[in-house]
Amino acid sequence: MGVVFWRTSYLVTLDYSGHCSGCGLVYSLMHATKSMPRWWVVAVVPYAPESQDAVSDLVFREGAIGCEEQERHLVAYFEAQDELALQERLQEGYQHIQALGLPLPAASITISRLPEEDWHTGWHAYFTPLAIGERLVVRPPWAESSSADKVEVIIEPKQAFGTGTHATTRLMLEAITDRADTLPRSALDVGTGSGILAITHALFRPDSQIVACDLDPLAIANARENAHHNQVADRIHLFVGSLQALGSVTYPHIYANLQRQIILSLLPDLMEHLAPGGYLFLSGLLTSEEALLYEAIASFPLQMVQTRRRAEWILLEGLRLEG
Repeated sequence: MGVVFWRTSYLVTLDYSGHCSGCGLVYSLMHATKSMPRWWVVAVVPYAPESQDAVSDLVFREGAIGCEEQERHLVAYFEAQDELALQERLQEGYQHIQALGLPLPAASITISRLPEEDWHTGWHAYFTPLAIGERLVVRPPWAESSSADKVEVIIEPKQAFGTGTHATTRLMLEAITDRADTLPRSALDVGTGSGILAITHALFRPDSQIVACDLDPLAIANARENAHHNQVADRIHLFVGSLQALGSVTYPHIYANLQRQIILSLLPDLMEHLAPGGYLFLSGLLTSEEALLYEAIASFPLQMVQTRRRAEWILLEGLRLEG
């Protein structure tokens, strides 16, 4: 699936009753250290969808400076240290996760070394242009433009979620792209991360005025940088804070790519800011959580109009009913 970056916004750590869905498997890499060791310690840690957040929290608590997802494994990178001691600590944490009743694969944790030069020359290779449907391409700044007939979103991979590689981000981008010709002038992006959703909306709708918020100042800084990369800084109002700062303003589109428990807690506020006839886009959700979300949504004037799926992840699109 590639490398994505860790943001802390809306992340409830040490709460293994759930998982972080789309925004939990987000990690920091090269930008985490100022000086590079001669080699890195690499831990390959298997996980199940239900234990994703717990495993990612474990590796970062033990000092990981970056991770990538590979077929139900987290490949976590650590600064040079005693590999055996690290493996023992990770194994203890793994056993604790199992004791909490969360499923984990039978495969064991493996530890290896990676020379600095292999890492330094190879990590950019994880970020290559990514096509989203027929009309959108997401690329890092160092990749050359090669899609004159498509809208290009330039994202600088840093410590904020949203490089396009994670299934939940792709689902959101697909939803925006499918509505590209009818996007409203205003929208709200809750937990904006890298700003990728707000930027994509603004690129498809040049007269946009998007509001995007996040609890993490680093995420807002990254989103602001990306907005400038894409020349849409004048179309997106970014701020550090919560929905309470918005007053009584409503929006015809709201994007919320967050973890399940945060979506549930924010539903009343999201509905308060969703204009009648407006659309709410929810992701960061597993297919196993679909029924739970439908049950919670049933108490609001929100009609579900579409469910998008990619692997074990879903996106729910809801229409706010009039009145």
